[in-house]
Amino acid sequence: MEIVPLGDSALIVRMREQFDDAPEETLNEVLRTFQQLRSTTIPGMIELAPAYTSVAVFFDPVDVAKASGTASDIRVMHRFRQSKL
Repeated sequence: MEIVPLGDSALIVRMREQFDDAPEETLNEVLRTFQQLRSTTIPGMIELAPAYTSVAVFFDPVDVAKASGTASDIRVMHRFRQSKL
């Protein structure tokens, strides 16, 4: 799993580089990640957009900054990432 920024108000959570290598496994990973993110309370999260190999997480950077400091938000994303490894 790889988490990369998409501008200043989104992240891409990428499960795999290619869909064709293992389409069923990839789809299951994407949907599982989408469901986990949807059930998690992340301050400032606006929208989730699943794709073939990733889930985009769109957020309001002002709301993220206001919500108990950026360090706690980083810890939430880190815990989520660690649970996927």
